[in-house]
Amino acid sequence: MRSHPEGWVVNFTRSPSPGYLILHRADCWTIGARGAGNYTIREYVKVCSVHRPMLDSWAADSVGGELTLCGFCEGRLAREAR
Repeated sequence: MRSHPEGWVVNFTRSPSPGYLILHRADCWTIGARGAGNYTIREYVKVCSVHRPMLDSWAADSVGGELTLCGFCEGRLAREAR
């Protein structure tokens, strides 16, 4: 996440569910500010890429679901688009 802050991160439960595949920007405060260990060694797992379409394909092919953009990231992207 530090090496590619322009990238993307999918957060999901250790037993992946099509209903919980949350897409974040790699620099989103909700997945990094509190310490990465808490977000990867307990009940959550991450898949990362600098290419968002690869993560969309991963979600469909591996879990049978679609990514839901994090609300904080969605707002930020909207602001950046203005």
